[in-house]
Amino acid sequence: SLNAACDPIPADIKGADLLIFRFDGRSEDQLMFAGQMAGMVNSSKIRFVVAVYLTTDAPEPLILQCFDTVICVSSEIEAEQAVKTLSDACTKKSLTCLDLMDIMWVIHCGKTGYFAYSEKDYQAGILPEMAKEFIRKSSIKGKIAIAKRLLVCINRGSGGEEPGFEELNSAMDSFYGAISEGANIIFPILSDRTDGKVSIGVIATGF
Repeated sequence: SLNAACDPIPADIKGADLLIFRFDGRSEDQLMFAGQMAGMVNSSKIRFVVAVYLTTDAPEPLILQCFDTVICVSSEIEAEQAVKTLSDACTKKSLTCLDLMDIMWVIHCGKTGYFAYSEKDYQAGILPEMAKEFIRKSSIKGKIAIAKRLLVCINRGSGGEEPGFEELNSAMDSFYGAISEGANIIFPILSDRTDGKVSIGVIATGF
């Protein structure tokens, strides 16, 4: 993944499966960077190119032209977590046995997606309540009900006290109940947190 503000363009990215760019603003330099990347990406045979874009408005046409999908976030913290959530979902072992193509099936549904994130200290029974609160209060609460596809990445921790399958199923049911008829969800379930927290990261696409 690259931060468009400060990271150099890789010397050789040919054949990569996934390249993620993070844009933190609408500066002319970053838009020029995006334009430069378009030509390089098109000649590098990269399978999927995704931008994580900090914006409160619709992405500029140039940004949409340069990437397979632009994921909009509302804060720098969400930008960091969007990159991490997408990277982890694609590269780490999921309890639900998903792979890169499963993740990209959700992400590459339309040109624009939206991301939100929540994490809390874990205590027994908290995950279903987190899911309900996320659906009611997150920055993409209005998008969840109309999205055609959702990626809901839950990281439940590893070892010690952590959500069991009953909690996970209850949280999943909340998201299933919030989407429109015909919409699809995938649930990457990770187990690598060691800080006593549980997190939910959601990417909504297909608008």
